Amino acid sequence: MSKNSARHTQSKNKLKKHDFITNLHKLIAKQIVYRTNDQWGDIFVIEKQHYRELRFESPNEQSKMDIRNPSFLVHKYTRAMIIVLAFIKPKHVTILGLGGGCILRCLFYLIPVCKFHVVELRQCVYNIASEFFGLPSSENITITINDAKKHMKNALDKSTNIIFSDIYGSEGMNPFQQDNRFLNKAYRILTFDGWLVINYLEILDFDIPFFRHMCNLFLSVFVCKIPGGNTIIFACKSRINELNQFDSTITELEKKIGLGLKSKFKRMNRLMLCEGNTMQKKKNVTQ
Repeated sequence: MSKNSARHTQSKNKLKKHDFITNLHKLIAKQIVYRTNDQWGDIFVIEKQHYRELRFESPNEQSKMDIRNPSFLVHKYTRAMIIVLAFIKPKHVTILGLGGGCILRCLFYLIPVCKFHVVELRQCVYNIASEFFGLPSSENITITINDAKKHMKNALDKSTNIIFSDIYGSEGMNPFQQDNRFLNKAYRILTFDGWLVINYLEILDFDIPFFRHMCNLFLSVFVCKIPGGNTIIFACKSRINELNQFDSTITELEKKIGLGLKSKFKRMNRLMLCEGNTMQKKKNVTQ
């Protein structure tokens, strides 16, 4: 790309950012309860009726909390991610990307005796989550301000049972979350029966190196497409046969959380490598 083209592109991007912020103020100026910025851009806290939202420089909501019931999961993708608790009873959970703390609040409500380590890149995001989104406080919760890549590099082998990865910024999903090196690090720090749960973009084609590498590493990989949204990936280091064996634990989890999870559970498909190193999706059947 020429220098002139690069300058033109940068100017267009700046205009888009300016237009977004201007339009945001026009649409919800009365509902913005807090605004700040850091080296990565602007951060907004917005209130609509009984909901509080965290937004970056993007039309998308980063987090959304029901003020009347903070542990309730509002977004469908977070409800799908929490299904992993039907598969394992963790003693230690790692959360990459704090946002407004939705996953942490729900997990702490369900399994308060578990130890949690949350890794968040932006100090401002942590400050806002603490002040506006009611983060739980406990000696079982550790929150570190760090880059997820650096944290995973230094984490101990087999030190966590579940990794929830939800690393997004104003530009979308962090590239590290779709890198083979991310998978290698996750595999190393998970216990022998550990699970990696990723909030991934909408996937049109699974037959790419990232998913082939994932299926080479992890013995069991499942995907759950969220209608009109992202795809949740579940990768386990141990072999999981039919998911139907978890029907009863899904029912128990539904009762605890007060949400219907079975429709998402039934949408989970196994992702596997076939002959010729090609990818294939299969319904919940024994591999």
